[in-house]
Amino acid sequence: MVNNLKKYLYFIVCFFGIQSVVMGQYTAKEKVEFCEISIDGQSRPKGLVISQEFISNHGISSTSGDAETFGRVRSARRRSIKLKAPIINNPGFKLVAGFKYKVEDVFFEEQYLRSSNFYSDLENKNLKQLGASLYAVKPLRGNTYLLMRASASLNGDYGKHNSPTKDYLKYSIAPMIGWRKSDKMSYAFGVAYSENFGRISVFPIVAFNKTFNERWGTEILLPLKAKLRYSTLDKKNFLYLTSEIKGSTYNVAFNSGKSGYLNNTELRHLVTYEREIYDFLWVSAEAGLRSNLNFSLSETADHRNSVVISNRLNQSFFAGFSIFLVPPKKMFH
Repeated sequence: MVNNLKKYLYFIVCFFGIQSVVMGQYTAKEKVEFCEISIDGQSRPKGLVISQEFISNHGISSTSGDAETFGRVRSARRRSIKLKAPIINNPGFKLVAGFKYKVEDVFFEEQYLRSSNFYSDLENKNLKQLGASLYAVKPLRGNTYLLMRASASLNGDYGKHNSPTKDYLKYSIAPMIGWRKSDKMSYAFGVAYSENFGRISVFPIVAFNKTFNERWGTEILLPLKAKLRYSTLDKKNFLYLTSEIKGSTYNVAFNSGKSGYLNNTELRHLVTYEREIYDFLWVSAEAGLRSNLNFSLSETADHRNSVVISNRLNQSFFAGFSIFLVPPKKMFH
C-alpha cells in the first residue's frame, strides 16, 4: 500500500510539473488567461504559524478485556509550528511546500495515575508529529483547476533515546478538480486517502467556497470541515464559526509493556477570531467544545479489529491562541 501510494504521488507531481512546462512554452507564443483559484472575501494565506491549545479537565473511562477503569484528565496541551512557502508561483502552475511540528501532552489527576498503568504511561509521553506536505495547483484555461495536497509525517513518542521507524510514517493525499464559477463562488470534488483516523481511509471530498457579500462567506470541505466567515470591510478582522473532524494516530511503546497505535479522533465546534497587528503580522484566539469519537490503543494500524484498550472521554472545552505571518498586501495588487 505504501509503495502504491508513493507511485501515485510521484505520478501526480510529475503530471503537474509537465503540464506547467508545456503551458509555460505555450504562453510564450500566446497569452493565456488561467483560472484564478481564490475568491473574493477570503483571508490571505498563512505562512508561518505558531500556536498553542489547552484542553480543560474531563472524565475518562477505559476498558481492557473485562476490566474497566475510571479516571480524570487534569488538562491537555498541544503546541505546534507550521510553515508554508511557495516553490513555484507561476500563473500556470503553483507549488507550495509545508512543514509541521506538533507536540501533545496529557496530564491526569494524581490519584488516577496510581490506579492505571495506561494513564501513568500516557502522561509520560510526548506525542509528536513531524511532517512535510506539498500543495500543487494547476490552473487551466477558463474556470477549471486541478488541486492536490499530499503529506507525510512521523507520528509517535520518539525522541533522542528511540528513533522512529517506517511504521511511524503516516500518509495522506487528496487530488481534486475544481471550478471557479464567479469571483464569489468556487467548488471542487475529489478523493482523499488518509492514515490519520485509526485506519486507512479512502473517502470522497467536496469543497464549496462562497462569499455572500462584503462581510459574510462560507468555506466548506466535506466531510471534514464547515466554516462560516465574517469579516470587517477593511479585511483586518475575521471571525469564524467552525465544525470540524480531526484525527491523529501515534505509534507508542509504554513502560507497562503495552505498545501499538494510539488513535484519537474528535469532533470540534469552535469560534475563532483573527486580527491584523501590522500588515503581515496577525494573531488569533479560539475557543470551543470538543467531543471524542475514538480514543483507543490498538495492536495494528486498523483499530476496528485489534483494540487493546478502549477509552470513552467526556466532552471538554478548549481554548487556544496563535501568532502568524501572511504575505504583505502589496503582493495581491
